[in-house]
Amino acid sequence: MLLDVPIHDQVTLELVAVLATRADDGLLLEGVIDLAFRIEGEWVVVDFKTDKELETGLEVYRRQVQLYAQMVARATGDPARSVLMRV
Repeated sequence: MLLDVPIHDQVTLELVAVLATRADDGLLLEGVIDLAFRIEGEWVVVDFKTDKELETGLEVYRRQVQLYAQMVARATGDPARSVLMRV
């Protein structure tokens, strides 16, 4: 079966992302985004986790990929959504 897959505007793999939380607390968040692609003006940020990783930290990993999506949205000015993918 063939899938109708749209052409993506931009694809990024293994992107290092840094986010300053607030100017007064000096906190920086840093991470590596596994995959980000832009389609129809929206970024989709994907984080891959193994079944074993997800057994102990599902909520932590959901929050992590949500933060990555926020980082991408801030950096690009485009909306972004997060996807946590089990592999």
